[in-house]
Amino acid sequence: TINLIVLIEQQLGLLSFRPTLKLPQWVPLIGAMGCITIALVVNPTVSLLVLCVIALGVRRLSELEHGNRQDVRTNLFLAMARWAARKSMEQHVVEGKAWMPFPIVPILMSTEHPTEEWALIGLARDLVMPNGNLRLLSVRNIENLPIPESIFTQFSALDADAPASSMRIALLTLFGTFWQPNILCLDTVQAQAIPDMDELWRTCLNKNIGIIYRSDLPHTVEALDAIHVWIRPQSPHWNLSIAQREGSLDLALLLAIQLSKAQELPVRLLTTLKSPEEHQAAEEYLDGLVKLGRLPKNTSALAFVGDIWSALPQAPRVKTQIFGLPSPLDTTESIASSFVQKVEQSTHGTCLFVRGAGGENLLA
Repeated sequence: TINLIVLIEQQLGLLSFRPTLKLPQWVPLIGAMGCITIALVVNPTVSLLVLCVIALGVRRLSELEHGNRQDVRTNLFLAMARWAARKSMEQHVVEGKAWMPFPIVPILMSTEHPTEEWALIGLARDLVMPNGNLRLLSVRNIENLPIPESIFTQFSALDADAPASSMRIALLTLFGTFWQPNILCLDTVQAQAIPDMDELWRTCLNKNIGIIYRSDLPHTVEALDAIHVWIRPQSPHWNLSIAQREGSLDLALLLAIQLSKAQELPVRLLTTLKSPEEHQAAEEYLDGLVKLGRLPKNTSALAFVGDIWSALPQAPRVKTQIFGLPSPLDTTESIASSFVQKVEQSTHGTCLFVRGAGGENLLA
């Protein structure tokens, strides 16, 4: 045990470990391995029994309350976290299979809007369920949040006099960190404090941060319990790999999958066709999305002849709709904001506008 403790403390490189007798690292390593080897040689049965008793004792001590006291394990976890952070920053590899949503939710209004704020935070909560991470940026303290303890939540305070600039500074500060938020969640209430939404969205995409923008429009008729995902038409080729490169298909469908599980709602894919002759190609394309993306079994599809503006009034009324957000990085025009406003004028219900940053992969 003494050899193992010395070895671990040496590896951690902590400033508090300053022994008066300095030993090479191979000395405690050989000492620990030698003790275990000799014990097993002398009496394997008793040695294994003793090791099991020690393991049970360590587990029992780990379950006891120690207050704010720390032990070697705490330092070991910190050292492992630092090592993983260095390796992650050195490689800079985006792996779709390892991608997990880590939303950042700004609360920029100093006046209280509990219904809207809770709806936005609830959206981020559903996105990371059951054991994800969530970061809140707020100009005031927020209490009694509807977030389970299994979700690791971090909170940062913003300047109430300049919330928009404070949020930009926070985003730039978090960029490049080991556990960088990868989705910015906003809604129409918080957008009131932001003078140029398109510029903010371009900044996020340049920093590999995706976008989810929530707009809640009251229904005039009873809405169905379903989630609509509007798929950009792929005429004339209807190629899945091209669609993944060009739009926000991955993030839109991953968001639909998470909301479907959290809210127990079916998913329906909608698209538009230039002519009825494309129906078969579009049907095969949507079926491929459902199968390859492992969407919920109750997922259905619906196609309309025409463009999205003629299809929106014809589509059944549902509680939630998801749209890909056009937001090119090589222009200063307000393309994304114009698209959002035009959709808001053509439909009702909760509309989620998404734009992926490129790390998401539906097929991983």
